[in-house]
Amino acid sequence: MIPVIGMLSLAALLVSLVGVFFKRWRRPARIGLAVSLAIFVGALIVSKDRASASRTRGTQNSGLRVAVNGSVQPIIQARSNWAYSEERDPMRGTVTRLAQTQSVNELQLGFPYGLVHGYLMVRQSASDGLNIALRINGQFVCNTDAGDYLSAKFDQGPIERFRCANPEDGSPGWLFVVGSRRFLRQLLRSSKVIIEANYFENGRQQLVFDISGLKWPQR
Repeated sequence: MIPVIGMLSLAALLVSLVGVFFKRWRRPARIGLAVSLAIFVGALIVSKDRASASRTRGTQNSGLRVAVNGSVQPIIQARSNWAYSEERDPMRGTVTRLAQTQSVNELQLGFPYGLVHGYLMVRQSASDGLNIALRINGQFVCNTDAGDYLSAKFDQGPIERFRCANPEDGSPGWLFVVGSRRFLRQLLRSSKVIIEANYFENGRQQLVFDISGLKWPQR
């Protein structure tokens, strides 16, 4: 489509040509003709520059997604499955680090719990060292004296057994993994783990975790 300024210039050009053909005001007509040609050429250059700038913006916005309505929206990168936090002790100058991920599936536990997610936690502190634990809104069963264990399957590997331990305060919704270093090595090299544990009055059930992308320093 010819820009408005181009249309006006074309009209001025035609008027000047008419003046030349009728040999009236010859000098002004020639001047008008030159001016009109200059304006018309300038309009074409401006139109070309705008089209080029539009193509350049399209190239620069290659990292953006264009919606159906033409608006430009940023591409949302996939988020990590892990949530990280730190707690600093200003008196001792130590840092406690925590990584946590939620289970993909839910478990159906008896009253009063119902349908619940599980959480897998990795914790490193100066006082307690490395701990890996399961947390759930329910009750685990782990008899350490009887050698109770939990089972874990990383990706397509074999089923492994890890001894379990109860927290010192007796909280029923927590279960610690004995052999945390071995468990952590598997977490870092795997993308999925299925953990089977014993739940009070609900027997052995399995939690599935997407563990890909864990960022944790090995010591």
